[in-house]
Order: sequence, then C-alpha cells, then structure tokens
Amino acid sequence: MWTLARPLVGVRAPPTAVTVVGVGLAVLAPVIAARLPLAALALVVAAALCDGLDGAVAVVGERATRAGAIADSIADRLADTAFALTLWSCGAPLWLALLAGGLNSDVRAGENKGRRLRHEFVVLNLVNVFTYSRVLLYTL
Repeated sequence: MWTLARPLVGVRAPPTAVTVVGVGLAVLAPVIAARLPLAALALVVAAALCDGLDGAVAVVGERATRAGAIADSIADRLADTAFALTLWSCGAPLWLALLAGGLNSDVRAGENKGRRLRHEFVVLNLVNVFTYSRVLLYTL
C-alpha cells in the first residue's frame, strides 16, 4: 500500500478523499450486484484498495489526524454493511453475507488497536479482499 500511496501523496490527494471514494465504490456495489455481479466484485476490490490506501496516504504524506481515523472507522462500518448487502444481492444466503460482514469487522477492529506492523496491515487487507471475493464468486 505504501508504494501505491506515494503517487497520491505526490499530487496532494487528501486521505479523506480516498476514504470517500472507497465508500462510494462500496455503496455502489450492492446497487449493481444483482445485474452485474462481476462488476460488483471489481467495485468491492477497488473499495478495499481505497480502504488500505487512505491510511497509507495519511501516514506517508504526514497528514494523519484523529478526525481522519474516526472518518476511516465510520467508512469501514459503512463498507462492511455495503459488502454484506452486495453478497446478499448476488444470491448468497443472508446468514453467509452477515457472517462475512461480521468477520471483516472483527479483522478491522484488530487493525484499529494500533498493535499491527505494516506488513500485517497488508496481509489483513488481502484477507478482506479474499473473503469477499470468495463469497461473491461462490454466489455466481
């Protein structure tokens, strides 16, 4: 994520803007999921990428703030909800969609405790993408 964040820092992209784009992509995914499940999958992956990038942009650009951390946490919950709705819209049983959303929230809660190393954040974000991608592909 850190390497991907550098160009955004170079153009002075605000970390919160990356957060907002990620939430927008996440919210759009369930809207199109029933008709275009593969496009919804692409939106989920892009939203997960934005979720990892916003914090990296803040740290690399030395623009991390408490307000940004709160905005990111709220965005994470919105994205988790949108991703669960996406899975359900694609035909996953409701219990499976809710389970995937809940597992993802637990992983993110561990991130927010501040006890993770950089490489652990990358691994956790890959787990997020893998979880939603596998469940979404299962429903196709």
